Amino acid sequence: MHKFIIFLLILLNLSAQAQQFESIIGTDNYVNSHILVVTNRLADSNTRMINPVFRNIVDTTSPLKFYDVRFEEGNFIAKETTLTDYFRNSPAQLKDWLLFVHGDGKTFIRATARGLDIQNYYKVNVIVFAWPSRLPGNSMTKHFKASLRNAEKSTGDWLVLIDSLKDLRYENTKYFKNAHLSAMYHSLGNKILKLSADSINSKFSHDYIFDNQILNAAAVNQQGHNVWIEKINIQKRLFNNSNVFDLNLNGLRIISPLKYLLGERLFKPLSDSLLYFNFTETIGTRLPPGKSHTYYLGMPEKFPGVKRYYHEIFHGLMPDTTDASYIKRRKDGFGYDVLK
Repeated sequence: MHKFIIFLLILLNLSAQAQQFESIIGTDNYVNSHILVVTNRLADSNTRMINPVFRNIVDTTSPLKFYDVRFEEGNFIAKETTLTDYFRNSPAQLKDWLLFVHGDGKTFIRATARGLDIQNYYKVNVIVFAWPSRLPGNSMTKHFKASLRNAEKSTGDWLVLIDSLKDLRYENTKYFKNAHLSAMYHSLGNKILKLSADSINSKFSHDYIFDNQILNAAAVNQQGHNVWIEKINIQKRLFNNSNVFDLNLNGLRIISPLKYLLGERLFKPLSDSLLYFNFTETIGTRLPPGKSHTYYLGMPEKFPGVKRYYHEIFHGLMPDTTDASYIKRRKDGFGYDVLK
């Protein structure tokens, strides 16, 4: 079974390398085609602003760069901007905001496409933090080790970004009048959050920045998570979304030193600050493997309960845990199941 999972992951990796980008919802649905992409990647020396290329290296000279990216006639056209300018000029069709920290294996373009998928499917303004997480032409093991190093190097840049969002929220209240700001960390993107826990605890001192923070299919060890989670104190609510049969996370334990993962299997002690939601009954094992891992897109079309749950937390709301039509409290004490 383990060899079978690794084989599937290799196939998935090779397939992804052959594509410049993929859209789960289809680019014809990019009605809201502008998106803010913040990156600490080093720009390629030949980068143009049409489908720009960035290296799998953290830029240590001028790390944070802000781009207003629009999708037009099959191309991603990037224009440099600032955080304040983007908010000032952003279209008024969408109200709430979601900071999206992607997982492993994303180029700048692929991260942008995933952000546009979320933005258009859930009708929420998305800010993508595009950190270096794709090392082309290498083995999966070398690639993953490079991503782990880059996640560690990206923590300082991410802290600068959320500090800027804090200033924007407090000093320009008009941008968040009757609007919510949340953040989602997907898969290996949770490594950045984990490594930043001590700095968050000391730097922000319970500053309210986010309505919801969401740990989605987290590719970090579940053991000891109750300790560092308690240091994350800049939000109203903190969510953990997991699936025991997440094939990507199951396979990751085989090719890496990681053990049982927070987005996969849970063991006590749990964190009193974390709301646990489980997708094992609903999503379970899916092929290709990404469907059991990225279940906020693709699966919601089949499962209205999943779509409702993600729509609520992306828009800064608390799901109705008393509504048994889509959420059920687990008998084992490990939070809730999200139903079909």
